Amino acid sequence: MKLFIIRFGIFCILLLIGLSLFSTFLKTGQKNYDSTGCYKLKLMLDEKSLDPEIIVFGSSVAEGSIIPKVLSEKTGKTSFNAALSGRRIIDWNSVAFSFLDYTKNNKIIILDIFPNAFNETNQLYFPHEFYPYLQNKFVKRALSPISETYNKMTSLPFYYLTQLNTTIILNSIVGFRDLLFNFNSKIPDGYMGYNSITSTYEKSNLSNLIKPEISDRSIELYEDIFSAAAEKNIRVVLVGTPIFIEGRRFYQNIDSIYNWGKRWDSIYTNVDFVNFLNDKAIILNKNYFSNNTHLNDSGAMELSKKLGIVLTQTREE
Repeated sequence: MKLFIIRFGIFCILLLIGLSLFSTFLKTGQKNYDSTGCYKLKLMLDEKSLDPEIIVFGSSVAEGSIIPKVLSEKTGKTSFNAALSGRRIIDWNSVAFSFLDYTKNNKIIILDIFPNAFNETNQLYFPHEFYPYLQNKFVKRALSPISETYNKMTSLPFYYLTQLNTTIILNSIVGFRDLLFNFNSKIPDGYMGYNSITSTYEKSNLSNLIKPEISDRSIELYEDIFSAAAEKNIRVVLVGTPIFIEGRRFYQNIDSIYNWGKRWDSIYTNVDFVNFLNDKAIILNKNYFSNNTHLNDSGAMELSKKLGIVLTQTREE
């Protein structure tokens, strides 16, 4: 019996060591995987080295609509687009709160408002990008309420390993290889976070009306960011992103989403709302869109120039 206990103890120790090594390999590889999403998360959740005067948070809509270089040219301030494709405030808030916790230079935070901005979700887009940071307090706070699975990931050691798939393993192998052998990154020098979209308008095959969702948690998270920014005397600019005029008819009661920007503008002294939803120079021009809600490079240039001018103005103006 004693021998069995000893052997079982040794087995458990070896298993724990093996799991720890495997987990370290996966997390290190994923953290260093050569993608823009992983790169942005690493800058703000791990290195905490990104600290521009103007920063953009949000979804793929913001990532492909707001050009930091244009904002810098208009305002004379350093800028970076930290928006993350496929995400909503339900999960990207972890990055925003981490940034607000360490920033020393930031003056303006830009957040997007778009048709699906306030949707609730129980399934994340590319959740494995967060795996290296599951013990980060801001990631824990963001992911744990989403579902029981994500709650277990942030509270139980190695639980995320139950979610492994081929993509995660391959990403980790590539990222670990790049780290070990110092492979050249695909991310260009001088990268400022903007996702260039060159494609022309592609009509969506929508047959049913899309009813916007407004989750209480999304609203609370936006307001928490406003309050945290106010404590550091940071201005928040909400950007109501444009929808191509022909695509707008698919979104039921879209004003219910964008009206939150107006409401917050009137309540919070550090919040401004810049609404492009009815900007005819943009929404009537099909050449500015890649689909109903995403601008291409031409549209992003037009919006960014206008936004840059707004950023040079004070609230009183």
